[in-house]
Amino acid sequence: MAFVKDTIKDVATGLPPWAKGVATLAILGGVAYGVYKIYDTIGDIQNARKLGQSEKKYADMGQKKNYTPSQYQSIADTFEKSSGDTWNPFDLGNEDALWKLAKAIKSDLDFIEIEKAFGERYGRLDFSFTKIRLVPYVNYMYDPDEVNTANDILKQNKVTSTF
Repeated sequence: MAFVKDTIKDVATGLPPWAKGVATLAILGGVAYGVYKIYDTIGDIQNARKLGQSEKKYADMGQKKNYTPSQYQSIADTFEKSSGDTWNPFDLGNEDALWKLAKAIKSDLDFIEIEKAFGERYGRLDFSFTKIRLVPYVNYMYDPDEVNTANDILKQNKVTSTF
């Protein structure tokens, strides 16, 4: 913290009082943004590690991936674009898009790969845009009975992962 205090003192030398305040706020804002980015990156690393461990577990069980990386990306992108395609203001998600996604998932490795391909996307939640991953996105956009139907489709495909 002494480094930040000394930096602010060096920058503020010879400035009018109002500019000293602006410079202080700018420096503190930069430090806060840096801490936020570090925290955000740590979360991404932890999530990638968790997915990697799950992926290894399912591969050891003999499961196979059914698509190429570009196909996983295409499935995730298509789902995102078509999931909100509804005219009903009381029903956020297009059920057909969710059920099509669930039918495309043929193994737990497919589920993990589609989660990776979806990544963190900016989604409209209530009145703000925020980063969101696949499973929370599905649970926000769809009613519980629609999510249960998608999970039933996954069970029929012998997939243990659920939304």
